[in-house]
Amino acid sequence: MATAVEENKQKVIKFVQELLLDEDDRSAITPALIAEKIDMVVAMKSSWGEDLDRDAVTDELIRRFS
Repeated sequence: MATAVEENKQKVIKFVQELLLDEDDRSAITPALIAEKIDMVVAMKSSWGEDLDRDAVTDELIRRFS
């Protein structure tokens, strides 16, 4: 069974990925843009940001968009 922290990480990845898919220029997807989108998602649902491994989220999204 996944922990709440892991479940929240997956939710953040999913929401940020959807926001990034709306970007017109996929080459503009940078770690800075990913960080901005993570901030947006966590602002929307602050409990998802508790103990969030932002580096792991960023790494996963970079992998998905490379």
